[in-house]
Amino acid sequence: MKHAGLLLTGLAMCLLIAAPARAQNGVPQGQTTGFYLGVEGAWSRVMNFTDSASGDGLQFHTALNPGFAAGGDFGYDFGRVRLEAELVYRRSTVQQTRITAGGSGFPPLTGQTTPIGDAAALGGMANVMVDLLPHSRWTPYVGAGVGGARIALENYQALGVTFVDQKSWQLAYQGIAGVRYQGSPAISLSLDYRYFATMDVSLRDGAGASFKIPYASHNVMLGIAYHFGAPSPPPPRAAAPPAIPVVAPASLPAPPALPSHNFIVYFNFDRSDLTPDGRKTVEDAAASFKQTGSARIAIDGYTDLAGSAIYNLKLSKRRADAVHAYLVRLGVPDGAIQQSWHGKENPAVPTPDGTREPRNRRVEIVF
Repeated sequence: MKHAGLLLTGLAMCLLIAAPARAQNGVPQGQTTGFYLGVEGAWSRVMNFTDSASGDGLQFHTALNPGFAAGGDFGYDFGRVRLEAELVYRRSTVQQTRITAGGSGFPPLTGQTTPIGDAAALGGMANVMVDLLPHSRWTPYVGAGVGGARIALENYQALGVTFVDQKSWQLAYQGIAGVRYQGSPAISLSLDYRYFATMDVSLRDGAGASFKIPYASHNVMLGIAYHFGAPSPPPPRAAAPPAIPVVAPASLPAPPALPSHNFIVYFNFDRSDLTPDGRKTVEDAAASFKQTGSARIAIDGYTDLAGSAIYNLKLSKRRADAVHAYLVRLGVPDGAIQQSWHGKENPAVPTPDGTREPRNRRVEIVF
């Protein structure tokens, strides 16, 4: 339990570190899709058990102290469903083992009680998780897993005699329910309950006779994960060079300021390909750019307010990329194009979060 407490304290400190970093960087929130790698620790309670089907008549009942669990996982988040592989080690110490019958192998131990011994489980699981609110940085989830576990009863002793010290592999399964928090695009934390159990485990006592035990445990698991699919923030827009004042001769009026040009390309919902109208707008912008002889052209991608902030940031980038690529095809120098993307930020038409608004699904071209 000491090691479990240290692990849980460390994970909590990571949460405190991650939260200020998110607020400081101003990165949009939401569940991050893609590959992730995590570590986890838990309070674990193994249910009391009694052996059965003993080959030499050995009968004992074990009550265990609360223990700990620690491990890691590696998975892929598809946006609502997560698939992951998990390896977790669980360990509990014996509170008391009562030997009701020593059988033919250990007759002097009949009626004895002992606090000596440990129960451990090393489980490798394949889990399926379903996020109920995948577009929110807070999401409840449910899941299930199946795999294998090596169950060990270690150093069971009474009156100086070791009557069980054995380990064996068995089919394992678990049910999961919890909540997950995306503290930043790269870091998430989770807290869940897990019922972890195996089929009846076949072991042998110190005299070589076989017996069976059930294994089941309740676990409260805290985890932290690093997400490899976190998007990079949009590049900062370069500052325009300072204007050099030009003093006109006294006899001539100052030349009028050239008007700026602004073209808006609209997109269909959740799409980044150019519509026929959108292609025409980009063609007009390219022609106007060449006529004015401008040295720089800026394109900014946006989305409406439906969907998660992270997904929309990626979508706005794809839209800006599509306009950028078509401008280059039309003869606009690639080096003259300055590109940025903003997702749900700065909507042209303010709406509540989650609203589909066609006029917000746009790329602005300015020169």
